[in-house]
Amino acid sequence: MPKLRESQSGKNKRREESSDSRTTLSQSSQSSEPLANLRKGKVGASKRRAVVASDEESMEVDSQSSVSQSTISVNNLHYEEQLKKVCNYFLISCNHQVPVTKANMKTHINVDLNRKMITDVTAKLEEKYGYTVREFIKDKFIITKQYTDDDINSSGNPHFRFDQEQSTKMGLLWIIACSVLMNGESITYSTLLIGLKSLGIEENIPHEVFGDIRSFLTKRLVKEGYLKIEKEENNVAANQSSTFDPIMNAKVYLGNRLLAMVDKQKVLQFVSKVYGNKPEDWCEQFEKFNST
Repeated sequence: MPKLRESQSGKNKRREESSDSRTTLSQSSQSSEPLANLRKGKVGASKRRAVVASDEESMEVDSQSSVSQSTISVNNLHYEEQLKKVCNYFLISCNHQVPVTKANMKTHINVDLNRKMITDVTAKLEEKYGYTVREFIKDKFIITKQYTDDDINSSGNPHFRFDQEQSTKMGLLWIIACSVLMNGESITYSTLLIGLKSLGIEENIPHEVFGDIRSFLTKRLVKEGYLKIEKEENNVAANQSSTFDPIMNAKVYLGNRLLAMVDKQKVLQFVSKVYGNKPEDWCEQFEKFNST
């Protein structure tokens, strides 16, 4: 009986220990729940911080993109304003018969002329007025316009109106260009005067439009780039006579500006009509003008 009681007591003791262990396990599981929740909270907070950081980065990128677009917009606006200034400068220079140079443009309107701007200016002037920008000497530019027969015959055409001085000057330049090109691309100054005399233009008589003819031909047209005049250094006639005028034997060439404006084939067509023959009859000029 004592052993049985001990056994019963042992069972009771084991039951108590088992109960204690279940209680401890239950308490342990209960105490682990807040830890798990805490971990979940930390993870959630980390995710929220990551989302916020991502949003901030996105806002920063959008802000930078907006600033970049604004900068591009401002630069484009500035370029368009410069483009307008350059177009106006070309038109004014053309009206004053002055070539446009990079240096003058920088001085007068503070614009650096580059190849892209020249292309854009040409496109705008051609679209609006029918002009073409030409570089007749390095870094020197002019604008020219090719007129059709319809332009010339239409008195109401707004782009084909010249004042008296300009139209007379263009007519004179055309005659000079025809004379020079049809005579091997150079003539003497004295030969030029003989041709101009038939048009009522004489060196010793002031012209109503051009004034002093020698000054107009040898200074103004040379300065404007229409003509090039070269005096002969060792002229025999000049050495033999103290009264001989060396300018008379000077060679007259078309300047780069006039060369850029003149269509040689139209010159040949015009001269052929004047003489009543065909362009092909001028064998040397026909071959040369059609090969250039």
